[in-house]
Amino acid sequence: MVASYERLADSAFAAAMDIQRHLNGKDSSFQKYREFVSLLEEPLVPNETYKLLYDARNLPLYKAAWSTVFGPAATELKADIFLKRVSDLLSNTLQNVENGKPFKAAEIAKFCLALNQTFLEENARLYAVNFRARMRNASS
Repeated sequence: MVASYERLADSAFAAAMDIQRHLNGKDSSFQKYREFVSLLEEPLVPNETYKLLYDARNLPLYKAAWSTVFGPAATELKADIFLKRVSDLLSNTLQNVENGKPFKAAEIAKFCLALNQTFLEENARLYAVNFRARMRNASS
């Protein structure tokens, strides 16, 4: 089952809080960050290799979050190259965390928060669309 935008938003927020704890000098297991990266790596359809991260419907959301944190330059790349860059950023950060290597914690926390915001906005937009459709159907 594909994750809802609400679940993605919650997971992105929890990941950002994991990173923020690290930035504040507090112990962090980075478990929520691992779960977020794992969620984005879930296949769209069981037994398939096409991951949620690469779902074209989410491309504008990733671009909006990326632009907020890193600027718009990379978002102008071809879609597959841009999504690879997002994937590499998230997975390389996870690899660095697991290997005890330094990583750009402030940028990753901001990116996770930006993803949280875009996922929340998309969830609200879809909710409003569905609500209006139900109201139209109820009045018909």
